[in-house]
Amino acid sequence: MDEIDKLIDLNLETIFKQENQEMFYHEFVDKDGKKLNQKFLGEKFADEMVSRGLIRLQKQLCIIEQKGREVYREGGWIKYLQNKKRTEEELQEKIKEKEDLELEKSKVDLELAKKMLEEYPKTKWFARIGFIIAIVLATIEIVKFIVDNIGNE
Repeated sequence: MDEIDKLIDLNLETIFKQENQEMFYHEFVDKDGKKLNQKFLGEKFADEMVSRGLIRLQKQLCIIEQKGREVYREGGWIKYLQNKKRTEEELQEKIKEKEDLELEKSKVDLELAKKMLEEYPKTKWFARIGFIIAIVLATIEIVKFIVDNIGNE
């Protein structure tokens, strides 16, 4: 976990607990409760929180956004990142399961296609034999019809 994430977690809590859920960016503190030093100037830190959608700026005043409230209520920035990572991992796992299932389906489809191709010559012969039988039976019926009609005259 990055130091910046710890500071976001701490200062998000600080803003949330303010009466109007707002504070000036020069009031941001480090992990020891001291105002941010030169490494993390309040303005740059505020810009970082704005870029993550947690606060908005009105000049020097930082006002917590809806996302910031939700993140804090759900356990803070650190927990939010952990949940986000877990959700992404679960999503990746589901994607992998889907891909595995699609691969298995493709294998089954391929096996079925191979079996159909193996059976195709036999099926072709059955169709030819069936056609010949149909022609023979039709010829027999025509002959019977002709014989019956000639015999009745």
